[in-house]
Amino acid sequence: MEEKSFEENMTELELIVENLEKGDINLDDAIEEFQKAMTLIKSCDSKLKEAETTIAKIVDENKEVVDFKIEWKNWYEEEMIIWLDIALDVEKK
Repeated sequence: MEEKSFEENMTELELIVENLEKGDINLDDAIEEFQKAMTLIKSCDSKLKEAETTIAKIVDENKEVVDFKIEWKNWYEEEMIIWLDIALDVEKK
């Protein structure tokens, strides 16, 4: 089975968010969708970290490779909090 691209995972994640935000999903299905979303988030996070490693070196004006530090905010943790909030809202309905 071919691994999905970052963009495909993000599209699927957006669809899940839309479905959960509608609020017309039962709790069991919401939990299942939440679990899928968490798997997609982990995959996207992994791909972003791979990209960071790939571009973490740049060539300076003397054509020497130098370290280039990228400051990514830890979006994975922030996404988890958002997903938990959505799941709790679905549960309340």
